[in-house]
Amino acid sequence: TVTFLPAPVVSAGPDVTVCENTPVTFMGTGADNYDWSNGIADGQSYVPAVGTYEIVMHGYDATNCFGLDTVQLIVNPLPIVNAGPDQVICEGASTVLAGSGANTYDWDNGVTDNVAFSPAGTLTYTVTGTSVAGCENTDQVVVAIEEPVIFQITTNSETGCEPQVALLFNQSTG
Repeated sequence: TVTFLPAPVVSAGPDVTVCENTPVTFMGTGADNYDWSNGIADGQSYVPAVGTYEIVMHGYDATNCFGLDTVQLIVNPLPIVNAGPDQVICEGASTVLAGSGANTYDWDNGVTDNVAFSPAGTLTYTVTGTSVAGCENTDQVVVAIEEPVIFQITTNSETGCEPQVALLFNQSTG
């Protein structure tokens, strides 16, 4: 007489898509013990590298019968966001900030990507770029306001007879 024991019906859970540097935890259901591929431990989080993985889980019941399930893990890279070089502009002048390296951009301090604005003072602006896959990364740029130049020239004598020798003094600032 041969008795066939039923294999446990196990689940590795739904497929998972995350962004780079995001911890992932897999937990099997339907069995007593679980053995995962890729060195994964049941119920313990880890941070996978960028890539696409097919992860196999074997679930064992008390009679050592097993069922298996697979789950796909996709780890998308973070966008390499660039806010551009730091800027120095004159007081009252306008500038444009434009992010690159992502699909969409969200700036702080009321800035809109690629739209001119006039900063009131020196400030650091942060842009959050989002990739097509929904992954976000940030970068910063400093827009500094240069103090206005105060142009002032004085002389030691405003009038005189020919040949007049006048000394000019630069007392400008900025």
